[in-house]
Amino acid sequence: MDYSSLPNQGQTGLEMGMGILLDNRQKSWEDNKVLIAKGYNMADYSNNLPNGPDTIYQIGSLTKAFTAAAILQLGESGKLSIDDPVVTYIKDYPNPKVTLYHLLTHTSGIPNYTNFPGFQNSINIKTSVDELIAKFKDKPA
Repeated sequence: MDYSSLPNQGQTGLEMGMGILLDNRQKSWEDNKVLIAKGYNMADYSNNLPNGPDTIYQIGSLTKAFTAAAILQLGESGKLSIDDPVVTYIKDYPNPKVTLYHLLTHTSGIPNYTNFPGFQNSINIKTSVDELIAKFKDKPA
C-alpha cells in the first residue's frame, strides 16, 4: 500500500499507523494459523520506528467500551453474568468479592494505577495480567 499521497505524510509525526494480525479462526487452537502479521506506516516518526505486528499501541481507555459491550453480549447470551466474581475468570485475583459489575462501573476498589510512580516509563512495556494485578493488589483503593 502506498501512503505517500496522504496529506501531511510524515510531516507532523501524528499520522496514523496500524498493525494487522489475522488468523483463520478454527474450532481448535491447534488448527489456527496466522494469515497476516504485518505493520503499516510508522509507529513513531520522531524516532523512525515502523509499525509491526508486535507494536504496542497506547490506546488507553478506548478498549473499555468494546470490552463492556462484549461482556454485556455474553451476559445476554447466558455465557456469563455481570454478577460473576472476577475470580471466576482470573483465578488468582486478590479480592473474591469484586464482580464484573464492579469492573464495569468502576466500583471495584482498584486504585488508579496510571497515577502510580513510574507508570509513564512502563507504558510501552508488555505486561501480563498477573504483573498488572501485582502492581495494585496490596495497595489501598
